[in-house]
Amino acid sequence: MKIKDFLTKENWTQGANARDKNGNTVYVFSEHACQFCLLGAIMKLYPPSERDEVDYVLRCAINLKSDYTSISHFNDNSDFNEVKCILDTLDI
Repeated sequence: MKIKDFLTKENWTQGANARDKNGNTVYVFSEHACQFCLLGAIMKLYPPSERDEVDYVLRCAINLKSDYTSISHFNDNSDFNEVKCILDTLDI
């Protein structure tokens, strides 16, 4: 599954890699995790052997589009529509 298909406005979060239904920060692989930021979604969806490539492509696109210095910075300072747009553009 691609991140663009996984993340929705309802299950996307900011300020933590993952959250439970009460908004508490949890480990990405917790059975209670139900909301994810971009990094959390990468960790959840891609095996370790593929994460670096996805991370690199996303960081390059973010750096070209804006002054954000990291995926977390972009995620935490953007609205969901901006996040969704970059995921759709990259088809990841």
